[in-house]
Amino acid sequence: MKKKKAPGVLRLQRQRAAHIMHSKYPVEQTSKAGRIAAESRFEKQLREQFPDLDDTEIARRAAHLRQAAYAELAAKGVAARQRRQTARDSVYVEVQPGLFLPAGQIPR
Repeated sequence: MKKKKAPGVLRLQRQRAAHIMHSKYPVEQTSKAGRIAAESRFEKQLREQFPDLDDTEIARRAAHLRQAAYAELAAKGVAARQRRQTARDSVYVEVQPGLFLPAGQIPR
């Protein structure tokens, strides 16, 4: 029976393996499959919606769809950072002995 390793040990082993892999191969080779999958996702979505479009138009629209997706990710990142900053800056209230919550998150 295999002995389970602690999560910290597994993380370090995987991190070491990743560093070794990246030292052996160029980044273009290691990330090629992921880039292809990401690119084809947008094209596939458009081909399902608009099966009659030619390849040039699909590529043009896929580029815009990709930019929109990245803009959405960026907006979500900004919102998450703002929430974290607000939580850090907000006033904490002791709702029970030893339990502090931000003033805006007090259960009623």
